[in-house]
Amino acid sequence: MLSLLLVVGLILAAAWVARRGGLLRNQNQQRIKILDNRRLGPRSSVALIRIDEREILIGITPQQISLLHTQASASPEADFQTHLDQHRAPR
Repeated sequence: MLSLLLVVGLILAAAWVARRGGLLRNQNQQRIKILDNRRLGPRSSVALIRIDEREILIGITPQQISLLHTQASASPEADFQTHLDQHRAPR
């Protein structure tokens, strides 16, 4: 009985450590995603970030982070439908 309690205690302790360390975080629930990052020099870069349904391009230097461009993310279904509508000409 004592060994069973020890094993259950170890499982609970491992789950607590994993949760505190971020190992059990669901990737699909993250609102902020880094889509791409490019270095421009030794201490400067640009990053493309998606926050909810917006894509944001930022410039990063040691002194500041600057907003360069913002646009709404287009869903792949909407792009396909637009492309289909443009090429479907009435004959």
